[in-house]
Amino acid sequence: MKQQEKIKKGTFTFADGPRQQDRTGTYYYSDDYFRRNAAILNPHLRTMSYALCMACFPSMEAENYDRVYRNAEKLLGELGFTDFTPNEDYKKKPSADTLGILAAHKVIRDGDEDYSLIVIGLRGAGYGDEWASNLVLGEKGSAEGFEKCMVYADSFLCRYLEDMEDRLQRRVKYWITGFSRVAAVSNLLGARIDRYAPAYRTETGDIYVYTFEAPAAASKDDRRPFPSIHNTVNPHDLVPRLAPSVWGFRRYGTDDTVFPDIHSEEYLDKIGEVQERVKALNPTLHYDPEEFKTTYRKGKQFLPVKDVQGEKRKKFDEWWYHARQDEFLERFMDFIGKRISHQEDGDDPTDRERRVRFAKSYQSAFSAVAKTYLGGTAEERSAMLSAVKTIYEEDLPTSRLAYLLFKLWQNREFSYRQVGIYIKAIVHRRLDKTPEAGLDSQAVSEFFNAVENLLYYAVKCLSYDVRRHHFSYFTTLLTNAHRIAMGHYPEVIMAWLQTLDDYYHLDMTGRLEM
Repeated sequence: MKQQEKIKKGTFTFADGPRQQDRTGTYYYSDDYFRRNAAILNPHLRTMSYALCMACFPSMEAENYDRVYRNAEKLLGELGFTDFTPNEDYKKKPSADTLGILAAHKVIRDGDEDYSLIVIGLRGAGYGDEWASNLVLGEKGSAEGFEKCMVYADSFLCRYLEDMEDRLQRRVKYWITGFSRVAAVSNLLGARIDRYAPAYRTETGDIYVYTFEAPAAASKDDRRPFPSIHNTVNPHDLVPRLAPSVWGFRRYGTDDTVFPDIHSEEYLDKIGEVQERVKALNPTLHYDPEEFKTTYRKGKQFLPVKDVQGEKRKKFDEWWYHARQDEFLERFMDFIGKRISHQEDGDDPTDRERRVRFAKSYQSAFSAVAKTYLGGTAEERSAMLSAVKTIYEEDLPTSRLAYLLFKLWQNREFSYRQVGIYIKAIVHRRLDKTPEAGLDSQAVSEFFNAVENLLYYAVKCLSYDVRRHHFSYFTTLLTNAHRIAMGHYPEVIMAWLQTLDDYYHLDMTGRLEM
């Protein structure tokens, strides 16, 4: 019983995946988590770290960004941390240049010595157009957008350490965690602290970094192992596959896939419990990764690939008939990464040249799209999506699609430009007729001038998909958008983590098995 008394059980509050309301979950915390070497994966600390990530989401109960960090502040206070400090960005509406960061401090005794434990949490949801920096990759090294965020976070940490100088112990440990976009920032920050450990009064075994669904932002050119960084990755999620690994990106540390293969014995043994835990965290969610189906377009219908018969069947690899969600996402990202090209690059550019091309010709366009959509109000985003749907259903009937297919089938450079101009005119007219989207004629024109290269790239991807896969990459992505998004929902990640943490009893009573 002595060991059990060291475990603190409590309840934390988090903003749910659909961004509708604050909900609650259970955590288990112990100072003992930080007394073992950080390079050793601790399932209990992993789950606790994720609870902190979720608590760092902006509270849905906050008004006008007043203390949106309240859930994290409450949780860390219960855990005995003091000197809680959020940065100014945490207190205002996110924009393209903001990053919500917070820090807190706790003194823990380890044997005969006291040490300072510094926790760094980052806002992992409600980014607004802040998310657009994810698409700024640069031509070499780590992903440029994430690298700038890491430097920003490091500056905040250094100021915090300076302010805490009189209260810090001789020995300092770090607990760093993040989800989704800020998981990549945490990954890079943890590597920086490890790389310059003496300057931070620490060492590798005292840097506890747990990231969740982190995009790949580090460069493969840096081969150092960084063993204290543990990355939890859901193979059914698209986000960890950004930026493409074929362009030379990776995550520092060790990737830990806690999600077993669908239909495997371990999956069949756990999926019922996982679904029950998802419902316990958020009763509105329905989670079933087996619902994923590859599809193709016939007329205005999306049909499962398995129903394709006759000559059309020859257009599909046998793999398409039984593809799982993780397999599809892997192939889709490889497909996207390999299609980046330009007439100036020749017929077969290298993967490194494709990254350079993306940085030169496409990343500003992708970023502009993200800012336009994510920076708008909920009503404007809804109107934009409605306009896009109308374009697909009404502005591109079979006759016009046939025209596009004919041009694309020619597979000549001028054909891509012609089709691009054609689509541009259609979209311009439709958005111009949708004032509720917040875009007037001039704004639409400026928008398309910014994304001209993006349109060219999109048409080339569509052309390849039409000629090689009967338009199945994009139809599959569209019809399974909700299922793919579900793979990134925080409740789903937490449910899987709980099944692997024996502090969470199977009957969900929270009774410890020790």
